[in-house]
Amino acid sequence: QAGASFITLHGRTVNTKPSEPVDYEAIKFIKSVAVVPLVANGDVRSLAGVEEVFERTGVNGAMAARGLLMNPAMFAGYDSTPVECVNDFVHTSFKLGTRFETIQKTL
Repeated sequence: QAGASFITLHGRTVNTKPSEPVDYEAIKFIKSVAVVPLVANGDVRSLAGVEEVFERTGVNGAMAARGLLMNPAMFAGYDSTPVECVNDFVHTSFKLGTRFETIQKTL
């Protein structure tokens, strides 16, 4: 038997601009008919944003892309990335031979 453990749904269509808000009503509808857990994606930039997605849609989980790019420590409860995290990233990157251009773009 084939199946999925969960589904991730982005709240924008391919034609929706990233500057436009996600469609929480569409996510909520899909959640109401889904037979597996649903994870929402889009516009999650903080832990408060995660809570908002849960409250507005009833999903089982939330993903963050741009939010984690802006603050990799977001899911650890930090409002901004701690300096120690940046130091660890730079140290590990140099240790592993990461190209400087990659480090610079990431920071």
